[in-house]
Amino acid sequence: MRLRDGLSISEIARRTSLSRNTIKTWLRTPVRSEMKYQGLAGPKKIGPYEAGLREALAADAVGLAASAVRRRSSTRNCSNKDFRAVMLA
Repeated sequence: MRLRDGLSISEIARRTSLSRNTIKTWLRTPVRSEMKYQGLAGPKKIGPYEAGLREALAADAVGLAASAVRRRSSTRNCSNKDFRAVMLA
């Protein structure tokens, strides 16, 4: 912000709700292209269930698409009263 927009440290502090000392410290530090701390890639708790969940989601997506097509085709030529009954069912 300081170099790009030409803002003072006080203005940056106002806009970011941070103290001037914090802004000064950040401006003094070199720019890092990567994070300082990288978390360890460990086993996930969902790991044993992942394959089954993906299959269930895929099957559910196919079922939802088919029911949407049925719902759309059944409500095309009906009155509002019939439409509400179909949507509530």
